[in-house]
Amino acid sequence: MQKEQRDLARQAGKASWRFIGKEKIVEVFFNINLEEVKGSVTGTPMAQALKDAEEYEELPEGQSYLALDTHLVPIVALYANAFDRVWGQVYAQYIIKTTAENIDKVARFVQPVQQIDLRRHSGHKEWIAEAVNQQFSWASGPDARTGIYYLGVSKEQGHEHTQAVLTKDLAGRTSYSSQMIRDLQVWCGNITQTIDACFAGVDRKLRDQYRQTFAHLSQAGDRRAAETFEEELFAYRALLINVLTEPHIDHKDWTGGWAWLTPFGSFQGGLICIPLLRRKLQFQPGSVFGIKGDRVEHYTTKWRGSNRYSWVFTFHENVRRNGC
Repeated sequence: MQKEQRDLARQAGKASWRFIGKEKIVEVFFNINLEEVKGSVTGTPMAQALKDAEEYEELPEGQSYLALDTHLVPIVALYANAFDRVWGQVYAQYIIKTTAENIDKVARFVQPVQQIDLRRHSGHKEWIAEAVNQQFSWASGPDARTGIYYLGVSKEQGHEHTQAVLTKDLAGRTSYSSQMIRDLQVWCGNITQTIDACFAGVDRKLRDQYRQTFAHLSQAGDRRAAETFEEELFAYRALLINVLTEPHIDHKDWTGGWAWLTPFGSFQGGLICIPLLRRKLQFQPGSVFGIKGDRVEHYTTKWRGSNRYSWVFTFHENVRRNGC
C-alpha cells in the first residue's frame, strides 16, 4: 500500500511523499539524488541561514523522522527518545542527567587544548556577547565555559601520510586533567551504544563496516585509548560546550558515511536545520540525529538556556582509507 501511494505521488509530480506513523515520519524526496548532492566548501552565512530557517517546515516534536532520496537512500535520521528505547525510561533519564553533570564538571576545570576555529565558527564571539546570553554563567564571568573537545584518533593537518595519533585533548595533559577526560570518555560508552543501535536501524551494513574498520586500525594502543566500549565504531568525537553550530558540511568525514549527534543540558531552541530538505527538527536531550554530513549542509538555530552540550560521533575519511 505504501509503495502504491508513493508511486502515485511521484507520478503526480509531488516533490515528496510522507508516511506518518504513530511514532515516526518517513519522507521520500523525489527531486533529490544524494549521489548528485555536492555541498559548498563554505557554508551558508549564519545570518542568511537563520532567515531561511524561518521558512522551513518544523516537524512535530516527539516523533522520529527518516528522510530518503529518490532512490530510497537515507539522508537524515532523527530518533526521538532514542535513549528511552535502548535503555528503558528510568535508566535513560539517569544517563541523560549524569552525562550533563559529568560534562559540566569537566568544562569547569579542564580547558580544551585547541581554541575554537573562528573560520568554522565565525559568529562564535558575537553569539556569546548577545545580551540574552550574558545572563548565564557559561557566557560571562569567572565560570565562563565554552569550547570544543576533540577525542579519538586523527591525522594532523598537512600530515596525511603519517600515522593517526590520539587527539591533543586525550594526550599530553596533566594526570588530573587527563583522568577527568578519560573518565568522561568511558562514560561516553553508554552514548556510543545508543548511537550504535540507531545506526544499525538505518544502515546496518555500513554500521558493521564502521566497527570492522575501527577494529583494524593499526595503532593498537591508541585504538584502545580511543574506544568507549568493546564494539567501538567511531574513531573520532567532538564535544561542543555551549557552541552555536553554524552551517557546514563535514568534508573530512567518511565518504558517504554518517555523522551522529546527541545533545545534553538545559536549553530551548537549537533546532536542527537541513537546507536541502527545507526541514527543521526539534533536538532535545534524549534524541539522536544522524546525517550524511559529508554531503548535506546542516546547522542549528539559536538556543537559550543554562547550558547546551552536544556530542558528535564520526570517522575521518583519511583514517578510514589508510587504516592507520
